[in-house]
Amino acid sequence: MCHPRDSDVIRHDALVSISDKDRKILWARSGNRCALCRRVLVAERTATDDEAIVGDEAHIAARSPGGSRYGECPTDIVDRYDNLILLCRVDHKKVDDQPQHYTTARLRQVKTEHEEWVERTLGNILPPIRFQFDTNNIFFRAQLMHTGGDVWHIIEGAHRFFLEDLDEDGADPDDLACSADFLQNARDWGEISSEVADNGMRAVREAKNSLAIDLKALQERDFLVLGGRRHGVITGGVGPPSPIADAYLIVLRADDPRVTDQADKTGQFHGTQPDSH
Repeated sequence: MCHPRDSDVIRHDALVSISDKDRKILWARSGNRCALCRRVLVAERTATDDEAIVGDEAHIAARSPGGSRYGECPTDIVDRYDNLILLCRVDHKKVDDQPQHYTTARLRQVKTEHEEWVERTLGNILPPIRFQFDTNNIFFRAQLMHTGGDVWHIIEGAHRFFLEDLDEDGADPDDLACSADFLQNARDWGEISSEVADNGMRAVREAKNSLAIDLKALQERDFLVLGGRRHGVITGGVGPPSPIADAYLIVLRADDPRVTDQADKTGQFHGTQPDSH
């Protein structure tokens, strides 16, 4: 194979007419790496120079008489993807100078194995984790929390917790502390709820009693707690899609407009997603 002198372009035979399509397929399937040594074939730019291409679109069987492995490929596909292999310039020189070792069959096998390696390597990149909710689950339905058991049913088995505390503007510090304690306690119990349930009803009762104490402290200060759940699916990452449950707890004053304006005849409330904490 010939080696053009222009070091600033991808080298291939001066008479070669490799189509843009074949060139793109070759580089894409090769993952920008040499099929033999797997070296990256685009050198990073420096402070003074642009990137440098150090890869060659090499012919497996030469297109010209006297070239390595000439005549071992039909002339009508000699410049096509099937007869091309992406190599660094060192390995390009090597396979040209050692055709007895780098036979057509061997180079085709090297190319196939390299492209399979690229596919496997890229295939190991995990898809991003996404939380999907159907259009009927954009809003969550919230209810007044009357007992520790009510709160437990909201947080038990939840994967994410969306907790809305009191507005700090003009709030009494003791009220803020009482609200924060309740929400933190609820989250703590929620995060270990599966272990609590595994330990039996006595452990569950302890959790409910703990939640009831904090809830009563809020009620004595004339605060209300709304709770709700929303269900969806987690996709991406490792493994198949799996169900997800979001828990919502909102502490608010009894005269909050969200209570007086949104309560329906069933005593339920319809809320959008608050900030997560």
